[in-house]
Amino acid sequence: MGLESTKKPYHLYFFLELIRHRPGMYLGDDTLSALEKYITGYITCLDNNQISEKHEFLPFSYFRMFLTWKYKEHFNCSLGRIIHLKNDVDDKEAFLVFFELLDEFKQIRPISVKKAILTEANINTYLASLKEKSRETTILPDTIYIVEFSHVFGFNDYWVRDNKVIDSLFSYAYHISELEVEVEILNNLKSKFGAIDNWTKVDENIFKQTFLD
Repeated sequence: MGLESTKKPYHLYFFLELIRHRPGMYLGDDTLSALEKYITGYITCLDNNQISEKHEFLPFSYFRMFLTWKYKEHFNCSLGRIIHLKNDVDDKEAFLVFFELLDEFKQIRPISVKKAILTEANINTYLASLKEKSRETTILPDTIYIVEFSHVFGFNDYWVRDNKVIDSLFSYAYHISELEVEVEILNNLKSKFGAIDNWTKVDENIFKQTFLD
């Protein structure tokens, strides 16, 4: 058996499961404060080394958006502080609440994806909206994806260039009725790019493999 076949899927979610069951071994403490320091260090290491992870769940960067959706409130504090504020628990109980929230978060999946290839007219409209200095340095998108997530989590639109995400905007379903969230995104895109009429449906699994993993 070669080394490749014995490799385990090391990523943040993998390590969080280890920590869930043996916090003392990995953190020295079963508190949310200790866990949050671990997560912050882990993510900082990924960013500093420009490492992107592969896994079946939404990126952990979406977890804060999830808390905003879950509690229907915007926050200007750490993840740990949010959990403490909204659940009125001590640091050890907050550790358990985090994993309950994480389990719910990991159930979220993209369930509907649409894309539109931008025309020259769309690009010109977008350029006209930028300040003159910005036009020279802005990376222009060639395609836009609109993604609807499960759990009425909301929608995200991704501006893409050569299959690389260069901008995204999340819209929360609780701001307006669920039926109007996609309309809000389309109106926002129209204000930036003009009319976009060539929307086509994309297999959500292909989208997930390309942009979310």
